[in-house]
Amino acid sequence: MTGAAQVPGVVGSQARGVALLCMLVTFASGIGTSSDFFNYVGGASVRGELPRGTPDAELWAKIAELTVKTAEPDRDFMAVLLVVLAVSLSFTFVCALRVLRPGGLPREGVRKLLSASALFTAVLRTIEGAVQTALSLRVGRALSAMIGQPGWTDPALVTIRPYVTQFLVGLSVFLTLVVAGSLLGVSQYFRSARMREWAAVQDRAPH
Repeated sequence: MTGAAQVPGVVGSQARGVALLCMLVTFASGIGTSSDFFNYVGGASVRGELPRGTPDAELWAKIAELTVKTAEPDRDFMAVLLVVLAVSLSFTFVCALRVLRPGGLPREGVRKLLSASALFTAVLRTIEGAVQTALSLRVGRALSAMIGQPGWTDPALVTIRPYVTQFLVGLSVFLTLVVAGSLLGVSQYFRSARMREWAAVQDRAPH
């Protein structure tokens, strides 16, 4: 028996911490995924909306319209992908919750489910991130081309024009790395030999 299994309280605390991190990542990513889904299906942005009369409201409305128009060719594919990703995120969230509150379920079963679902969700999020990055590239280029045209002459926009595409693409890549990387780490952690042994010890313990 390894030292990790001999101190199940320490390993259990680590497992709960990783599970909590997984819940936070999947919850936040789930909100973003749902928002993106309604963007594609509804054809309008539901993020960053400003009250009418706000100086930047018209600008944000134009950017949202440009984004929706640019994404139109991929709308159906992205809608399906986002639905599958949202379901996978929800399932992974529930699996992580079961690490904190097993509810009588065997720890080994919970461990396997969380490891597999986190890995599957990480792959899905990577695919979705690649599509979003390609979209960000198209939107950035289209936005850069429009800056300086009538209605797009705001000095602040002209100033940031050289960096628009880089920022949008960089943001998409960063978010993908954070979410997919975190989920991959969760999967690897719960797949480790230490976690397998800990789960076996917990399942053998009297309840």
